Amino acid sequence: MRVYFYNAGCGDAFRVEFQGISGKIRNILIDGGFQRTFRNILANEIKLIESKKENIDLCVITHIHDDHIGALETYVNAITASRANDIILEWWYNPPRINNLQPKLQRLSSVAQSIGQADVVTSYLQSKNALPESAIVSSIIPYELDGMNIYILSPDQKSLDKLTNKYNDPKIAIERIEDEKSSRAVAAKSRDYHKTVEEFSFSGWTEDRNIENGSSIALLTEFMGKKILWLADAFSSIVVTSLEGLGYSKSNPLICDYVKIAHHGSLGNNSSALYEMIKCNKYILSTDGYNVHGLPSKACLVQILKNPCREKTDHYTFYMTSTDAVLETIFEIDGEEIFKKLDFEMVYPIKGSGFSIEF
Repeated sequence: MRVYFYNAGCGDAFRVEFQGISGKIRNILIDGGFQRTFRNILANEIKLIESKKENIDLCVITHIHDDHIGALETYVNAITASRANDIILEWWYNPPRINNLQPKLQRLSSVAQSIGQADVVTSYLQSKNALPESAIVSSIIPYELDGMNIYILSPDQKSLDKLTNKYNDPKIAIERIEDEKSSRAVAAKSRDYHKTVEEFSFSGWTEDRNIENGSSIALLTEFMGKKILWLADAFSSIVVTSLEGLGYSKSNPLICDYVKIAHHGSLGNNSSALYEMIKCNKYILSTDGYNVHGLPSKACLVQILKNPCREKTDHYTFYMTSTDAVLETIFEIDGEEIFKKLDFEMVYPIKGSGFSIEF
């Protein structure tokens, strides 16, 4: 198995490639990043997969924000324009609405038409009869793909209902760029890298409340004893409830090989309660240093490092999907000794690229 963590800036784009028990090579695509990620990365990756006569067996669109769905909308546009082939066999996607698209589109107002036309993925999947037969929501029963078990940890039905209720009126524009007014996770515009590790306190932690983030599809994949936790932009409270349903707890933590930290390292999507239920030494941060939200939050990383359930002998590694001068300053004020004191390291890829991990 090889896992690809693409450099999508402050966006999510990942691919899991593995040889199933059938002997066939399988590919799972989890999000695609921004529209530019398709042009810069995914278009060539898809051509490479196709050249090997493989498919993307499963494509997971975690939610509707541009930094997750943008590249896949661009891919769908390329397919419909006959500039690319559709090699995706199954799509997991919770559309915010489907009833107000074709064939009713011509009867809507001009404003509503522009909204409907913007939801390219939903329209395309409807036309191909490829929308999931039922909502993708948390379940203790895994989905099995040629020897890989995939557990859905988020969203729960309540969070998904909030999304569809919000967009029940066709005149409401679909939020593509995260609404800062409704998200605790991005409330602070400035970065917190000027604060030392000792200055952070988490007694007043508040969870993200962005409805679109709450609808995120978070997953636990398990293959040949290797487990990866994919947190998308999900609410940690929902993930905690799902892990409890699977039998995990502080005294019986989920032992996994990697955790893709939620929401590009925002504090509001990564609670201490969640990391008390996880035993993992390797963490993935899908972000760059130039986003306007100041992510990753240093507070988020410090909370993970100082979690009271962390073993004293554990060495933590944070893997970044991009490299830039801003990301390299997160712990600069603390000095080099902080890495030894808290027993961790930051790993950056070669500039301009992401990285891959082979199991």
